[in-house]
Amino acid sequence: LIHITGYGDLNKIFVMTLATGAIFKSLSGKTLILALITPWNTEGNDATLENTYLLSRHATIVTDVRSLKAVVGLVPVGKRWGIIDRTPATSIQSLSDMGTWDGTREEGESDIDDVFYN
Repeated sequence: LIHITGYGDLNKIFVMTLATGAIFKSLSGKTLILALITPWNTEGNDATLENTYLLSRHATIVTDVRSLKAVVGLVPVGKRWGIIDRTPATSIQSLSDMGTWDGTREEGESDIDDVFYN
């Protein structure tokens, strides 16, 4: 397993339940939570270890929300943006460490669709 620190803009979060069918195989009928992000070019630098700057933005991508680890800040430094990352490596817990959801509601829990579309 290779750990890579990357930074980017979180644009949107999507919650979707896949249809049942052979095309989705083991994900059939499962609920996915996906993030639309725009990664930053930082030349691979880690802002917890060294001065790191947002140099440009890459193409927008969709990824599993469990790959997101922390929120960082940007501060103007001359004509550049410096990245402020005060996340100690020992305290990072990803969303994937928080367990899984089987797609069924617990008693008294509302469906996300009820919140946004009703």
